[in-house]
Amino acid sequence: MQPSGADPYYPASGVPASPGYPPASGFPAAPTTPAYPPPGFPPHADAGAPGTYASPGYGLPLLPPPPGPPPPPPPRPRSLLIPLLVAGVLALVLAVVAFTAGYFTGKHNRETTSARPPQTATASSSAQPQPSAPSGAPDPSAATQQGVAGTWKGTYRCNQGETGLTLTIKGQDSALTATFAFYPTATNSDVPSGSYRMSGNVTDGTMRLIGTAWINRPDGYGMVNLTSTGIGATHLTGTVEFTGCSTFDLDRA
Repeated sequence: MQPSGADPYYPASGVPASPGYPPASGFPAAPTTPAYPPPGFPPHADAGAPGTYASPGYGLPLLPPPPGPPPPPPPRPRSLLIPLLVAGVLALVLAVVAFTAGYFTGKHNRETTSARPPQTATASSSAQPQPSAPSGAPDPSAATQQGVAGTWKGTYRCNQGETGLTLTIKGQDSALTATFAFYPTATNSDVPSGSYRMSGNVTDGTMRLIGTAWINRPDGYGMVNLTSTGIGATHLTGTVEFTGCSTFDLDRA
């Protein structure tokens, strides 16, 4: 419907005038918005650049953005003190363990050596048939008067077979020293020559001599000990103290 009153903005038909076209006859033109700012006036302080909106601060200066979180601190250089201390402690522990192991090993070896039976002047070959003890009892009274000091020659038997022996005894019966020298015989020429020192005594008619130090040691041979209850003026018999050995039979030279 057309408005009842006269409306300068509506044509007679009741339809608004199209932009750019003058209104229908009898109606004034629609008013236009004046330019801002009016000519001759400076723009407002809050006005933005031409074609932009005014700043949101309404005349107040823009605040700088808040500062961000501080940067992380640089990594601290790694200290070598702790690794060096750990390495030093480990080295000290290893040294203590090695020293302790060496101490107890040496102690065990010394105890084993002291408890080991006397070594023997015998080869590791198979045992030879053992002769029976020589018959005939020596004259103990003559041996008591002369003593066992002197040079005795004969043979003894051990694993290597019959072996030549020269036993040179010096000193009094209470404190004897001797040299045990062995060598091949006509029936056993494969035996090497060797010699070592001995010490001992004669107590209650029994002579005991124990090997103490090598003079000439062939490979594979060890020292033996001698025990004799058959002490005569010119004849000396007894036992070679070692497994696989039997007796010795000597005459005064």
